[in-house]
Amino acid sequence: EPDDIRRQQGRAREAAAGSLKTTSWSGVRDARRQGRRQMTGYVEPGRKHCGKVANMMHLYERAKVYDIAFSYRDIVAECEFILRVCEHAGLNVSSIVDLGSGTGAHALEMAGRGMEVTAIDRMEQMLQHLLEEAGGRDYVVRTVNGDMREFAIEREVDCAISMLGTVSHLLSNEDMYAHLSCVARSLRPGGVYLLEMVHPRDVFSKGSSTESRWKVTKGDTTVTVEWGQDGDEFDAVSEIEEVSTCVTATRSGKGEVEIIEDVVKQRRYSFQCLRALVQQVDELRIIGCYGAFDLGVPLSDSAEAWRMIPVLQKSQTGS
Repeated sequence: EPDDIRRQQGRAREAAAGSLKTTSWSGVRDARRQGRRQMTGYVEPGRKHCGKVANMMHLYERAKVYDIAFSYRDIVAECEFILRVCEHAGLNVSSIVDLGSGTGAHALEMAGRGMEVTAIDRMEQMLQHLLEEAGGRDYVVRTVNGDMREFAIEREVDCAISMLGTVSHLLSNEDMYAHLSCVARSLRPGGVYLLEMVHPRDVFSKGSSTESRWKVTKGDTTVTVEWGQDGDEFDAVSEIEEVSTCVTATRSGKGEVEIIEDVVKQRRYSFQCLRALVQQVDELRIIGCYGAFDLGVPLSDSAEAWRMIPVLQKSQTGS
């Protein structure tokens, strides 16, 4: 990774979670290559030993752990970027839908700015955590427990967002087309859809634009994330990667360690593939694409660009 990309991510994480500590993952990687479970503290799923629990649940079912794991993000800055993009598109945002919202960090920030917010996620645990957070802050957020491929909301909104590469879980062209069609129906004429996706260099194995291992501490809980391993299977025809994940949550003072292991299927969309799919939805067109949460960084293969952030707009006539 280029040093400036590391610095960008490091600043965001340090602001949210304090200084990062470097963790060696070679032992875990080697153990997996040999097909053995040799990670320190690992026990069979469902068993407990010395306060350690190995858990084969999905990370997405563990809302509190997930929330801590991704709390390094600079949510305020990202929401500011979203609103500036909408302004450039001639849009004054008062309503927004967060698609695949997870625990709703962006939804909560937008609600705190007085916007009408709807959060959609297929995991009830995520939405429950979001509602608890919203209640604690006296915010109003509508939640919909639904699928990104076939959702419906009560009223058209000004803006839709999908953050943290969530659309990578749409594994087929048909899935993405269904999703984009739902988005088009949900936006008012002139409305904007902003997606955060992996940078194309990650798709074509030209390097890694983001860190895949990090550690975050919040309160008495430290969460260590390992997202992907050397040797994870990638099908170049379907563009689907089977990503090995290992998340460890350690609660200080209680001697509790929870290990969540999973294999997550993710589609690696290239920009050209996404553009071709958007062109199949008559109401939508791509009006821009950024390489970072910065209006001054367009999508390119330069070191400054570390994400792919397409901006779609619905036609003013809605057809």
